[in-house]
Amino acid sequence: MEPGDAVDAVQGSAYRMSEGQVDDAITRVGRGTPAGELLRRYWHPIAASEEVLDLPIAVRILGEDLILFRDKQGNPGLVYPRCIHRGASLFYGRVEDAGIRCCYHGWLFDVTGRCLEQPCEPGNSAKRAGKFRQPWYPVEERYGIVFAYMGPLEEKPPVPRYEWLEDLEDGKYSLLVDAHHTSTGDPQPDYNWLQKMENGLDPFHVYVLHNGLGREQFHPYFTARPKVTWKYTETGIRTATERSIDGHTVHRVGEVIFPTLTVSGNPLAHGFDKSVLFVWKVPVDDCNTIDIVVFRATAEVIDLVKSGEFERQLFPQLWKDMTPEERQRGPGDYEAQRSQGPITLHSEENLVTSDIGVGMYRRMLRSAIVDVQNGARPLNIQSADAARPLVVIAGNYLDEALNREIARSQPEMIDA
Repeated sequence: MEPGDAVDAVQGSAYRMSEGQVDDAITRVGRGTPAGELLRRYWHPIAASEEVLDLPIAVRILGEDLILFRDKQGNPGLVYPRCIHRGASLFYGRVEDAGIRCCYHGWLFDVTGRCLEQPCEPGNSAKRAGKFRQPWYPVEERYGIVFAYMGPLEEKPPVPRYEWLEDLEDGKYSLLVDAHHTSTGDPQPDYNWLQKMENGLDPFHVYVLHNGLGREQFHPYFTARPKVTWKYTETGIRTATERSIDGHTVHRVGEVIFPTLTVSGNPLAHGFDKSVLFVWKVPVDDCNTIDIVVFRATAEVIDLVKSGEFERQLFPQLWKDMTPEERQRGPGDYEAQRSQGPITLHSEENLVTSDIGVGMYRRMLRSAIVDVQNGARPLNIQSADAARPLVVIAGNYLDEALNREIARSQPEMIDA
């Protein structure tokens, strides 16, 4: 061993490592935190509409515990769980025509938290009851999803619209919402939302994690190392990969719609029919996330997905059926991201050129946080008169098909 080698060995010893640090500003989502205040300026999906039936649902989002319900007239409501009378949970409330009634003393609240009745009070005066209000948040339904807005009411934007989820070609397609990985049995991510978001900006992990190390989890064209470009757009970041296979050029385009939506070509699709997945990575709290997925398909495909047969035709085993040893031998996104820790230690990272997309998103996130702190409107907040649905070009394309799609949509692109 040369003298210089001995010095390098000492400097590289784990004994001399400092304690790793989390970047709190871009990971924490509670009230008053920088990222939490930013995220409260946007609408977030919290459940599939079909889940909200005749019983209240406990919901946790951005570190807050809430109760989601639907009154007998079909209107959804989202309220603070502790009844403002004596603190009994509205999780045990009874859903009625006009709202939700507390199980303890019967106070009745509508979907905007207004108290309508206090049956234990003399006369049960609506005027007296109307002086009380249960804390609440606005909710709206679109695309079979319940969306919630948890920010200042005076800044509430419209719920975003997406062309791909509205153009269903006269009933040829339907939308399927999967809020709990019911078809695959995959676990809910018990780690920070930013780790989920950054995964969608990292196409190189597909080359190694999903189709390297002697296994093939996705379509065979993912086995080739891609050429990758990232670009800022008006609504977020677009990632484009290019692979040359069997005399063809295969393109895959993914889009991050700020702050938490990723749109990508379905990596399981055996074809180039623009099979697209919309996936919101919704922060439950600092150390938990929920994926809410929506895609359009024919009725036959939707039935296969709901039964689990779609996944079983592609994979020999679903995640829920694998042993710990099998998951160690064939890890996927969950294993890789969860192994980073509940919140990854940012001070121990060494970002390189293949992480350009990750760096771009973090800069975008920090810039939007500063906008909110300065009282400005952050990125991708639509104005109230924005009527045109957003066009996305995410998908899988063969040869020149991508150029035709770009020409159709004419998105504004900004170089990184």
